[in-house]
Amino acid sequence: MDRWVVNRLSRWVSGALSIKPDWVTPVSNINLSNATLADSDFGKYVFAYVDNSFLSNGALGFEVDCDSAINHTATFQQFLKQVVPLGCSLTLSDFDGSETAFSTLETFAPEFVKISASSVIPLKISEISGRCRALGTKTIVQYVENAESLDQLLEMKIDFAQGLHLSPVQIL
Repeated sequence: MDRWVVNRLSRWVSGALSIKPDWVTPVSNINLSNATLADSDFGKYVFAYVDNSFLSNGALGFEVDCDSAINHTATFQQFLKQVVPLGCSLTLSDFDGSETAFSTLETFAPEFVKISASSVIPLKISEISGRCRALGTKTIVQYVENAESLDQLLEMKIDFAQGLHLSPVQIL
């Protein structure tokens, strides 16, 4: 399935650029499944595809939940060695701020961690943000549903937020 997503994303970007050549390609993140993380050939597929498409230059990122990254450490590290040189970014999601999560952060050195505002208390979000900032990792909080929540996150120095308050779901 994830191969199909990479292929479809590349076709979408290529089509948009054929209509408007000066279009700035947005950064797109693909959530990787456990099956893909166990596939030692997926990194080669992405490398070949991205290297020969419009998805290079940092326009593609991958999102993996912390538990899946840990469960597939060897193949995931191999995958990262293949795609990071292409400018692909990594986001670790379901980041709960536990010591295990921070150990995962140190192992994989992602550019971003994604925190769920619905499952982590605000004090913990602030603590996670501070520790991540010290490690050079940016934070994303998801499920931001109102202006009050966004204001609190800005005070905590969260780098990015996503949720219905910021943008409704859209069809590509």
